[in-house]
Amino acid sequence: MAFGDKPLSLKLVSVAGLTGGSYGTAQEVGNETKMTIKLNLISSKLAGRQGRTAAVATFAQDADVVITAGGLPWDALAVMLPITVSESGTTPNQIKKTKLGAGSNYPYFGAVGVTFDDDGGDTHFAFPKLKVTEMPEWELDGEGNAFLSGEITAVAACDAGGYILYPVSHETAAAVNFSTIFS
Repeated sequence: MAFGDKPLSLKLVSVAGLTGGSYGTAQEVGNETKMTIKLNLISSKLAGRQGRTAAVATFAQDADVVITAGGLPWDALAVMLPITVSESGTTPNQIKKTKLGAGSNYPYFGAVGVTFDDDGGDTHFAFPKLKVTEMPEWELDGEGNAFLSGEITAVAACDAGGYILYPVSHETAAAVNFSTIFS
């Protein structure tokens, strides 16, 4: 068996803003519980004789990516959403404020989901260009004593090279590096 052929469990998700082809500082989403990836395809059939299909063409169009995480990872959310985060005060009276402007344009960002492998390595599922399409839905539950969690849904568009997804396996676990993973 080769390394990287059995990804196991989500280890972390890291995101970085994308501006003019360059990535900003990576932020870990933190408390991530799931990353769901669904490739969307475009298919066309060529009708042949006697109702048979003579040929089929299928192309990857984009991907839907859903990141589920607990808590409010403000630094990571600021990468994915058009929000500003400010902090003031000193311990124990610090204040963190977040603002989301109506009509704001959502930014592009890159994301890398890292899984463990059964042999000590890891696999990075790297998306070079994503944009949020659905805001997280947060449920504040006073009855179930549950921590806050939510999902962010984004669409993975093609990068300049025409790629949607870069799965990369490492024989020895490696740190996420936005400057090299998409080359």
